[in-house]
Amino acid sequence: TLLSCIDVSGTGGNETAVFQTAIGTEYFIYVTNYNANNTLTGEFRINYTCTSITTPTNSSCNNPIVLSCGATNQAGSTFGATQSTNISPNCAKTTGVWYSFVGNGQNVQVSTNTTSLWDQAIAIYSGTCAAPSLIACVNNSNAGLNMNESYTLATTVGVTYRIFVSSSTSGTNPNGNFNISLTCVNAPVNQFCAQASSLPCGTTNLAGSTVGVIPSTLPSGLCSISRYGAWYSFTGDGTTTTISATTSGFDIKLVIFSGTCTAASLIVCKDAVSSGVESHTFNTVNGTQYFVYIAH
Repeated sequence: TLLSCIDVSGTGGNETAVFQTAIGTEYFIYVTNYNANNTLTGEFRINYTCTSITTPTNSSCNNPIVLSCGATNQAGSTFGATQSTNISPNCAKTTGVWYSFVGNGQNVQVSTNTTSLWDQAIAIYSGTCAAPSLIACVNNSNAGLNMNESYTLATTVGVTYRIFVSSSTSGTNPNGNFNISLTCVNAPVNQFCAQASSLPCGTTNLAGSTVGVIPSTLPSGLCSISRYGAWYSFTGDGTTTTISATTSGFDIKLVIFSGTCTAASLIVCKDAVSSGVESHTFNTVNGTQYFVYIAH
């Protein structure tokens, strides 16, 4: 039964496997050339270290490690963790550790990377420990060293968010070591359709940005375009209207539609230049709401 298959270093490098043993179980270690078809042999030294396992202080939802913006590669481990309750099924195993942070209105990226061979998963919750509300279940990478899991969410000021790190439901190794980071970014206020910025007639050279946004849910009926964009809206007045967006070094697409944030009546998708001006002129209908979406 395979527990670890480690091959992250080249010639002269070290390979290390970390795992939790079961009492009385016999384990085998096989050392060989990394290439299954290569007959090269060589000498090496092997070390076998045993470390007693203690329950992590953050093994309980009620006692999480509090993270702040800018936390980078903070070491963590699920070895010795106890079981948690109210973990969403099909997301993560119930044995893991907890972290928390308080929303500040920014977009916050939670990311982990493994430092031992195991298939990690991240569950992110709001609400209380007794009644957590699942925001995201992240398990995009397979088992392996230096595999990353990451999720970015738009936070609400004052809301406490909880992060549960454990083995994925499909992971063979129940525990492992990892690093966790928390990155906060000031995102444009118009990163979602529901928060579209007003674009009154006569607007000139209004600065915009898609830096730091998280993916939007795009309405049905749009053309193919990135979900990382900025939103604007205006009400038609029956006149001939020109919408233009200018950029340098960033290949944008300009989308104009009427309708709603869930169902669009497409007017145009403009993607004529790789870096410059995207523009469209059309006749508006008095009283009709229009949306403008700009993204890669």
